[in-house]
Amino acid sequence: MKKIILLFFIILVANFGFSQTVATKKVVLEQFNGAWNGYCPDSDFIMENILTQYPENVIGISIHSLDGMAYNNGIEPEFSNGDSPVGMIDRKKFAGKSNEIVGRNDWMNYVGEQVTSYTPAEVGVTLNYDSATRTITSTVTAEFIDSASGDMRFVMSVVEDGVTETGPDFDQTNYYNNSPGHPFYGAGNPIIGYNHKHVLRANLPGVYGNAGIIPSTVSAGSVYSETFTYVLPANYDETKISVVGFLAFSVPEVGQREILNADQKLLSEVLSIEKEDLFGSLSISPNPTNNQFTLNLNLKETITADIIMYNQLGQEVKKIASGTFPIGNQAIQVSVENLSKGVYYVTTRTRNHSLTKKLVVK
Repeated sequence: MKKIILLFFIILVANFGFSQTVATKKVVLEQFNGAWNGYCPDSDFIMENILTQYPENVIGISIHSLDGMAYNNGIEPEFSNGDSPVGMIDRKKFAGKSNEIVGRNDWMNYVGEQVTSYTPAEVGVTLNYDSATRTITSTVTAEFIDSASGDMRFVMSVVEDGVTETGPDFDQTNYYNNSPGHPFYGAGNPIIGYNHKHVLRANLPGVYGNAGIIPSTVSAGSVYSETFTYVLPANYDETKISVVGFLAFSVPEVGQREILNADQKLLSEVLSIEKEDLFGSLSISPNPTNNQFTLNLNLKETITADIIMYNQLGQEVKKIASGTFPIGNQAIQVSVENLSKGVYYVTTRTRNHSLTKKLVVK
């Protein structure tokens, strides 16, 4: 009798464990904006708040039009049709909406819904980069946790952070310059050298992706992938580039082109691996953290460096250390108790080189 009960318990646990297998959902928030639109500083602020609230589960992309960062491969006329600033959350048509477009004041609520929503597939991105030719090679992979059906395709987006050129195509019109209490009150109108975040630079192979990679019906356990290549223009800063890969339904009809899942990788992570061969390595643990972390340096030679923590806007929030660091291993304890939760970057910078690691404070 005991053996029968034990066998039943094992079967129950096994079945329960299998039923709890779910894919990790990453939400894509795309906003349509432009340097000419004075309401865009507000939409940028809202997007950054959302990315701070969900640093590991939301990916931000800004699709510009009619300015120096405009990207014209069909996304804007296909979805927003000139409206700005507006956005899409996973390109989903929510109940009561006529299309996928959502006003900025509703982004947080809909993102909250999508973060916990069902998806049948895990999506991952791997990167390789040839710094001599500035060629990015990216493979987007979908591992199906559950069966699925439909016209599903891969798309790769190239995003640049921190675009701060000046001139009428980049200086940001700001309708909040005279609005006390707003984050951009007194920032100027226009804001000269505005920090444009998450700027879409490329979308491969187009709005809807390539057919024939994924069959119309897939079973749980199936894995599919597609590889894309992109030559980074000389005027794009390779240290601020990320690649977003996503899996989406690709029916060109309203309500039938939702993004199922996505992933994002920083090109700087690949560059850091290359640079680690020059003078050593940098690692952070634990990561994510909520009170402190250990910065581990493994140096091949004695260096003089500054170690600085930056926020997502590229602003210095903490100077961790500065001076001469000897060859070998060393650990530095860093407190983050006074920092808001979100994504930060820890950079070790010498006269000739730098290493950057991403840190999540939760």
